[in-house]
This record gives sequence, C-alpha cells and structure tokens, in this order.
Amino acid sequence: ISSNLADSGFRLSRHVLSRWLNTMTTLHLALPLLLLILAIPRTHAADPKSPALSRDAFSALFLTEADRLDAATWDAAVDFEWDTALAGQTGLAYPYLLCNSDPSISGYRRVLALQESANTTNFRTGYNSDEITCAIASVLPSDAVGMEGDFFQIQPWLPAMKLAHTSWQTIDDEIEAANSGNATYYLPSVDVIMCPQNTEPENDTDAGEWTEDLTESLLEKIGGNISENFYITSAAYLESGLAEEEVAEVSSRLKQILDTYQFTAECNDVFSTRVTYQFAQATSASRDLSTVLVEFNTTGITDQDTGCIVTLVLGFAVLPTVCSIEP
Repeated sequence: ISSNLADSGFRLSRHVLSRWLNTMTTLHLALPLLLLILAIPRTHAADPKSPALSRDAFSALFLTEADRLDAATWDAAVDFEWDTALAGQTGLAYPYLLCNSDPSISGYRRVLALQESANTTNFRTGYNSDEITCAIASVLPSDAVGMEGDFFQIQPWLPAMKLAHTSWQTIDDEIEAANSGNATYYLPSVDVIMCPQNTEPENDTDAGEWTEDLTESLLEKIGGNISENFYITSAAYLESGLAEEEVAEVSSRLKQILDTYQFTAECNDVFSTRVTYQFAQATSASRDLSTVLVEFNTTGITDQDTGCIVTLVLGFAVLPTVCSIEP
C-alpha cells in the first residue's frame, strides 16, 4: 500500500484492490465532516430503507467518472439503478456502496454491522476513517433495499462509478477520432476488476472456464440494450432535461455508438479476432479482487472496430459482476 494512502487513513487489501482504489479514491481532508456523512433521503419506486450518499459526499471519498454528474442527475441515476436491479433481479447479486458512520464503534465493527444487515460477506472495504467506513459489496437487490440502520448510507454502485477518472474523456477521444476518419487508438487495453465474490475459480482449469463464461455474458449483454441500462445514455436521462451541456454532449456521442452497434452482429468478428482476455485470479477470496486484462489488437483498426470496442467497454460497465474499469 502506498504511504500516502496509508497516511490518509485508508485500509486497503493487497494487490489488485490497492491498485484499484489507488486510482479511484481520493480524500479531501479540508472538507467539513458534515459533507462526508451527508445523506439525503429520497422517495422513488424502489423505496430503500436507508438513504444514499449525496453526490458531494461521494466525491469527498472517491474519485471516479461519477464526479461529472450534477446533484440532480446523481439522484436520478441512483434511483434508476435501484429500480433497474429490483425489476430485473433473478437471484443475481449487484454491486452496492454500503457506508456506516456510527461514531460509537470502530471501522471493523461498522463493517460487521453492514455485513449482518446485507446478509453477505462479499465485501471489500474501500474507505475507512474515524468518521465513516464504506465498502463495495455484492448484495442481492432485495437485501440491499431492506438494509436499515441509524447510521447507514446505502446505494447502487453506478456504472459511472466503475469508470476510473478521465475514462469518459479517453472514450470520447476515441469516438472523435473515429468520427473524423482517424481511428488512432486510445484504448490498447483495459483492466476489468470484478466485484467481491466468494465463488472465485480455484485452479487454472476453473479460471479458463470462468473467463469463457464472462466472455459469453459480455457478448449476450452486447446483444442487449446497453444504452438503456446505463443511465447517462438512456432515454430517461436524455429526455429528463437534467443533462448539463458537457455530460449531455458525451452521453449523446456514446448513445450514438451504442445504437449503431449494440443490436447488430457486426461486432462478433471484432470480439473474436481483436479482443483477448487474461484472467488474474484473486490470491485470496477474503482479500483481493479478480481481474481480467482485456487487450485489443489495433493493427489496421477501422472505424467499425473502434465502435465495437467502445461498445464492449461500456458493456463491461453495466455488468453486475464488474466493479471497476481502468483504461
């Protein structure tokens, strides 16, 4: 763990998780304590028992592409993800951000209280200080929505949170290059970091089968409606009137790419000939997160290849089994 993170009060697991949170997380010590624990109750169809973090409170703890969202869009995106997971749940766990700011107990006991309420131990602590402890956890939506505690803040881990800071700009640069006929590639590879799970592959054979299953699930998702599962490219967002100019412009470009490629079979050859996967198994299911290094062959790449691979990256972001994507 890097000394600057350790000195800031972070308690991170080794290997993959430390790399992940090193790029995703920042602590703004100058912000008042009230901002760190601020949670705004909202009413919507899902009706969770605990409030979500406000946008500013989240940004004080983590640095991701969700920082681009204004407060109103943040609230709408959180509600959208609650409703989407609950409407489509089939016994599949989704990633949630679970925070506990109980001042009377330690960070360790805060996590234990969250685990008991969530009915799972699929946890990775992402932030811990004297004031608040937050973890990313894989939880059944029906369990997450019912989590209740005087000091709990519970919310979905949004697709925008999965994208490391500046990811949108990197993707947008590639779209601009493709649109201009200059498909100079900005995404030679991405690290896809999986969500906490207790059922990781235990040997090389299982790892190969697990990677194959992941590939199949991604291709199935590419065949579905990615744009309507990613709030910032959904009709709900683009028609809401919430979009600020910068986000709306990026969203429109991403949606155009998705609408061109997500429903067609044109990308199947690209995925089979230009994309390779290297699985890195967590060394300990209790400490680390598994990753998949996704590499792209960019030799002689065309605009269609570019569009397909951008679609693939966004497809990763809406998968419930994926927690972070680092270009």
